[in-house]
Amino acid sequence: MHLETVYRFRTILEQRFSHLSRRQAVGLSVACLGLITAQHCRLSAIAEALPEVGRAETVKQRVKRWLKNDRLDLDRLCEAWMRWVWAAWNGPRPVLLVDETKLGDRLGVMMVSVAYAKRAIPLIWRCYRANDADAYPRQGQVLLVYGLLAKVLSTLPDEMRPLVQLDRGLAHSSAMLRALNALKVDYLVRVKQTARFTTHAGKSQLLTQVVQRGQQGCLHGTLFGRDHAVKGSLYWVWEAGQAQAWCLFTNVPTVCGRQYALRWWQEESFKDLKSGGWQWQASHLRCPKRMERLLLVMALAYGWMLCLGQHWRALPPEQQSPVSPRDGGHRFSLFRLGLRWYRYLLHHAPDQLRVALVFVPPHLSGFD
Repeated sequence: MHLETVYRFRTILEQRFSHLSRRQAVGLSVACLGLITAQHCRLSAIAEALPEVGRAETVKQRVKRWLKNDRLDLDRLCEAWMRWVWAAWNGPRPVLLVDETKLGDRLGVMMVSVAYAKRAIPLIWRCYRANDADAYPRQGQVLLVYGLLAKVLSTLPDEMRPLVQLDRGLAHSSAMLRALNALKVDYLVRVKQTARFTTHAGKSQLLTQVVQRGQQGCLHGTLFGRDHAVKGSLYWVWEAGQAQAWCLFTNVPTVCGRQYALRWWQEESFKDLKSGGWQWQASHLRCPKRMERLLLVMALAYGWMLCLGQHWRALPPEQQSPVSPRDGGHRFSLFRLGLRWYRYLLHHAPDQLRVALVFVPPHLSGFD
């Protein structure tokens, strides 16, 4: 690791996170670069990956102090991060993916991400102790999701109108759908087959009576019972080989049901953050606030690697060759390609290591 790379990254962070002090920006840059180099979020691994910065124990304590610093406001950090992402966005309408994940029995995380190139970039999140009702955010799940989405929407340029997606574990609630309507966003969510749907003609049925194996269809009307009815359109798809049907509900009739496939990009990103990349599951952190700050480190590093992967794919073949997989990289995610390109540039051409975000989502125009 060349110290010049650390200085350049720190300078970028000072520009994008202007409320951070010089020392705070240094701590964030060291944490990000150590994470990428080590491909592990455990503090000792981060420290050992940066011998040029200082003794391993010294670097570890610097990163640890950054994570423990309660003066770092997560909302301000995430707001600056989101504004950086949107300033670099150059694609179709954003698709916001809302999902929850857990780190064993330690911590739960509610996260809002933006779909990008078969992956999802974390934008904002909240951590809490897992499997502990008393430790769950007091406002409850609906208002938690509402608040996170409201913060994302506040950073979006006026011309961007996102599409929000939730899985049935979060979306099967009239209160959640009313919250999405209150935010005035377009949404496409999955609901359970136990829900009741009433057509405009007045025919009311459980979804189990509507969907049939090997079929797909669309109905317009209201979801849930009369006292909790939400107006919209229902799409269902039950293709051969599917164990269950997709029952999808939207407030925009022109939205295509196949767009819901993007929600699986979130699962791929959770895998990258965990065993496929940053080894999130191996972190020893148990404090939700410190984990929220570590997630910012992981999100910055993840977004940068995706952009480096996109940059590598845009290069002429002769420039790709030093790290090109045998299949040309077609079976590799942007994340893995970005990591390969990062390691090569770090050791062979550090002056060419671009510290920048350039989001150009490929092949998404058909999802507008």
